[in-house]
Amino acid sequence: MPTQLTRLVPVCSRCNNTYKPRALAELLNARRQLLQHSRKPTDKANADPGTSPELARDFLDIFNRKGISDREVYQILDPTIKGKGDGLIALTEWLEDLASTSPPASVTQEEQSSLHGSSIRGRARSLAEDVVASTVLPPPSRPACKCRAAYTEASAPLSCLDLALLTDAVPAIKFLFRLGLSPFTVLPTSFNILGTAILASATAIVTHIYESYTIPVEANVGDEDTTTPPPGQKRLHPLLLALSVNNIAMFSLIRRYTPKQEVPPTVLLWAAEHAEVRTVRALREEAGVVVLGKSDEDRMVTAVFSEEDVADLEAGWIETTEPIHTSIIMLHHAAANLATDDGMLRYLIGLLPADRRVYDGFLNARCWYGITPLMEAVCVGNYAGAAYLCTFPDLDLDAVNARHMSALYVATRHFDVRAMEILFDAGCGNGNARADNDGRPVKPPLYAIIEGHRRARVHRFDPAELERHIARVMDTARLLLLKKADPRIQWGELTLLEEVKAEPALEKLARMLEHEVLGQKNFALSPV
Repeated sequence: MPTQLTRLVPVCSRCNNTYKPRALAELLNARRQLLQHSRKPTDKANADPGTSPELARDFLDIFNRKGISDREVYQILDPTIKGKGDGLIALTEWLEDLASTSPPASVTQEEQSSLHGSSIRGRARSLAEDVVASTVLPPPSRPACKCRAAYTEASAPLSCLDLALLTDAVPAIKFLFRLGLSPFTVLPTSFNILGTAILASATAIVTHIYESYTIPVEANVGDEDTTTPPPGQKRLHPLLLALSVNNIAMFSLIRRYTPKQEVPPTVLLWAAEHAEVRTVRALREEAGVVVLGKSDEDRMVTAVFSEEDVADLEAGWIETTEPIHTSIIMLHHAAANLATDDGMLRYLIGLLPADRRVYDGFLNARCWYGITPLMEAVCVGNYAGAAYLCTFPDLDLDAVNARHMSALYVATRHFDVRAMEILFDAGCGNGNARADNDGRPVKPPLYAIIEGHRRARVHRFDPAELERHIARVMDTARLLLLKKADPRIQWGELTLLEEVKAEPALEKLARMLEHEVLGQKNFALSPV
């Protein structure tokens, strides 16, 4: 049963980006604030106060427009109230025979007389037509996206499911579930009703769902073909959805109903890379989640390799395929958390015991590609995080990954002079060493200039862009040469000068290496 607010298409038509859960949550919260909650109906004595929470006036108006009083609404929605129940039965039977995406067909006079056997049955049929008619109304404008397509309020009224979720009305959602919906009914937003209730902060409805339905361990809050899960994952877990919208109360609520289920590693990894420190602190202090620490409660993370990774595996660029402790990978994700700078790293490392061996094991721990947390921070430009990691005396500044690249090499490949200076100030080597502390061959960082230049696809640059690019190349090379990086060290079949010679746009760098370093004359450049 598509509805107005829950009919939003999950992909923006302007830029084809999938909407983030937080955008939909903000949309639901904004619409909730527009609703004016009604007082209890004057005949509230006829409604069970224990099972009939206050409903929004707009919700009641949908029924009132069909001639159904507030008291009758509460009677129909709440099956525990004794009275005329044929309205619910008639509505259920009618909707079961309707196509989910088309309005009701014409009704014969005989059927019409049958349906109008009682006043409530007639009103129920009329209400059914009203609900189904909402499927042919145009959907509202979409929420804000990366392309800045702003959401605007739609003129179409909210439907029953919208208002049930926004008002957190358990009797209303029970009524809709009796009509054939379920917590796992996927809406056009790609989220199912359970996921939408989480986004809408409908705690009473979520509580009802977990108490009345069996939620699978590997639960999903949407259509796995359209909902965007974490990389390598096919499903978006309810806990991850609650965490992604910073709803710790909802997270804790779900945990109370799944105490024997471990928190999926993807939830913790997402929190380390994208969440704020206060969110992760709340996970630990309020939800009782073991955030960091090698223990029996620390789950192992299994890498999910794609078909493209097969070539890397054959080339030896993947160091291991064995599972790794969640806490170790969390530290890597925290190093890439640009939203908190060094805040997430400081918080997680602060949870470690005061044991230098433990610190060393975490700070220099490698992932499947042999990458260390320092390399992660340098790669994404997390300068505060990189500087903080460099304050630890046991940090291996010159470690290389499975591709023989050090943190300095990574910074050089990005022409990131600021990151290079942080590493040099901390005592990083200049890349002249033939092997790191673990005996791994070290690829000279000067070769990173060639690699970074080729990755930049300079043939697409306009003259101004190319000039800025060459300036960055020269600044990077000068800093390496200032630190005595040796351009004579060869890696592979070609020397550094031969690599530079193959790139016509690097003529300025070639001249600098020729005249200022090697002292060679008449260094020929390849034709353009």
